[in-house]
Amino acid sequence: MGDVKRGDAGVLNGLFDRRQRVNLGGHIQRRRARPGVQFLYCRANSVAGGQSIDSDGVAVANAFRERDPEGFRLLSEVAIPFYCEHGTYDMRSRQNVIALDARGDVTGLTISQHMADIFDLDQTMLDAYYPAFCRFGRMAQEDRYMMRFLMKEGECMVFDNHHIVHGRSAYSAGSGSRYLRGCYTDRGEMRSTYRARVN
Repeated sequence: MGDVKRGDAGVLNGLFDRRQRVNLGGHIQRRRARPGVQFLYCRANSVAGGQSIDSDGVAVANAFRERDPEGFRLLSEVAIPFYCEHGTYDMRSRQNVIALDARGDVTGLTISQHMADIFDLDQTMLDAYYPAFCRFGRMAQEDRYMMRFLMKEGECMVFDNHHIVHGRSAYSAGSGSRYLRGCYTDRGEMRSTYRARVN
């Protein structure tokens, strides 16, 4: 399916240390060329809470274009900063929230509240941009775009990290154990493998 890509925490990421809610977003936005396909394997999940929450970000972006054309233009044309610094790394990039291809079709999203840096836009642009950013974030949480489910031990969730924005509800750490492992691969490599095998 493609080579496993190294994330900021290594090739395999262990996810078990944050009890609070994780808001919707993609992963590793601070990388300019981030891996496209994410694998999340549930090794244990007996805690109270911790429901996965996922939104079809590309569907939201396409609907946002119809509902809020000016907001869509801002989010697809104006790049904002993302970052993550921890220990031995300090990753930063500037990206548009909504990515378009040469035909103007939505190809993916780069959105994450906890990885967004200070929006260093001039005040006039910020006054227009930030409300559009918030409107888009609220729209991504509308029920029509959301999936909610509890991952069980032994299950693996695989999704396009550019297409799906994802998070998790809060959980009670003392109520059981929770441990997920994650890794990434490249969308292009995965598509190449698929085409080679079906032809």
